[in-house]
Amino acid sequence: MGSIYNAVDLNTAYIEMIAGTPGQHLDEYVGIATQQLDPTAEYRFYLCPITNGLPTYQWTDVTDTADYSVVNGVATWNVNPLLNLTMIRSNKNVLSYDLSIPANGGVLEFTLTEATTVNGVAVVRPMQIPLGELDLFLNGYSLIEGIDYIVNFPKIVIVNKAHLVNVLTDQQQITVRFSGFCNTDLSRTLSVDQGFIKYGLLSYNNRFDIRDDKVLRIVVGGKLYTREMLKFSETDSGVTVPNATNGLPYLIRDIVVPLRGMTVDGTYVLRTASTVIDKSISDYMTAYMPEPQVDSANVIITPYIVYSPFCSKILNLLSAGVINDPRLKQQYSDQDVIDICQPYEYLLNSDLSQTSLKQDPNYVEIHPHSADTVINLDLYQYKFITRVVKLYLNDIVDISHFVNITQ
Repeated sequence: MGSIYNAVDLNTAYIEMIAGTPGQHLDEYVGIATQQLDPTAEYRFYLCPITNGLPTYQWTDVTDTADYSVVNGVATWNVNPLLNLTMIRSNKNVLSYDLSIPANGGVLEFTLTEATTVNGVAVVRPMQIPLGELDLFLNGYSLIEGIDYIVNFPKIVIVNKAHLVNVLTDQQQITVRFSGFCNTDLSRTLSVDQGFIKYGLLSYNNRFDIRDDKVLRIVVGGKLYTREMLKFSETDSGVTVPNATNGLPYLIRDIVVPLRGMTVDGTYVLRTASTVIDKSISDYMTAYMPEPQVDSANVIITPYIVYSPFCSKILNLLSAGVINDPRLKQQYSDQDVIDICQPYEYLLNSDLSQTSLKQDPNYVEIHPHSADTVINLDLYQYKFITRVVKLYLNDIVDISHFVNITQ
């Protein structure tokens, strides 16, 4: 029998269990020549070049290469420490911490950080190598990547508007949970089974999804669901969410459960092999286990609300008088608009108005800013933001109900 966990809240109905020790300090060793390894953990080994005495932080996964050796459970690096910075990371710990931050300039953004030790010195720094599975919670609601927030590692922009609380005055409460290993190219494998409830069903995507042999994390509309709360059809591939509203976002993710010494092969070796088998079966069953036939209309009463971080930033800076370029009261070109907006263009990489990030407009409505109130602008500012929307946001963000023209 292991340790007993006592729920913090007496009204707790479910507890989500994640393998690992939570905290902001990962089990990793940077710049250390030799390290005793825990036989119950799995490890990844990374290198980055040192140029002119400084690390480039261009990390490479060198796991299972000759750059290091392991003898009697002790890892020893076989590289020149003057030319390479080394890192050994295990999967024993889970990056987990809380943030309380405002939506500065109308945008809720932050950088993923970790506490670590570099050459014997304890530091808190932006993450340089991602982990595998990222979960974010906003004011207690579980968010879905690609819909509620966008990751440009290590930076995150939250675009969800539904779960913001008094965004103009209050700090927003964010919980970060990051676990497992990233891919060998330092990318993360994102969930492919996510979208919006259609006809009261999850995964209405013309695909037979195998779920019986998996540990799943199921989120619908920011809430965590268990298998027992869903209805799985025995005659087709339908998954019903009782009393759920059409148009709510959902996520079904296969959680990586670390095996930690219980098998000869490592967790990710076995997971890769399992994924190949699952795909073959899924391809076969898609043809023979059709989706349920639905004759009624897929009525969306209320679209899911997000906001444009780029537009929100520009609007807030206009309203605050930070953007007060004299050209706004003159004739100006598209290039003038670009010149003025250039410092904030990085937010376009997190804006669902962009083609590469665009969601189905039948389900998602993009508001021009994160607040629930109207922003006041003068006529010149209003004309400018109108040009911004047409030039940058594919003219799909409607500002008419969210901006007021003042004298």
